[in-house]
Amino acid sequence: MDLEKFIHETLIGIKKGLRSANEELVEDGKTLGVNASATFVIDRDKSDNIEFDVAVTASEEVGKEGGASIKVISFGAGANVNKTEMQQSISRIRFKIRSSETTG
Repeated sequence: MDLEKFIHETLIGIKKGLRSANEELVEDGKTLGVNASATFVIDRDKSDNIEFDVAVTASEEVGKEGGASIKVISFGAGANVNKTEMQQSISRIRFKIRSSETTG
């Protein structure tokens, strides 16, 4: 998965996951945000609400046009390895995302 897609899907997933968990916990007859408060929220008073620490690869296949690409890597048991000539470097990227939404 490329880094952009990983960040996008992670942030959307967190928001939707919090929303659906909060909606499931609302008492019958009440509406989240109207007469029921959220049980789970991201603390917007902190500047480091969501922290990413990902391992990424920058690789380039020999003989392939288009240059290098950056991908998020995952490690799993039993993964198949294709035999291709490629140059690869693995790096870690750490960064924090702060929500710009206000409480209220």
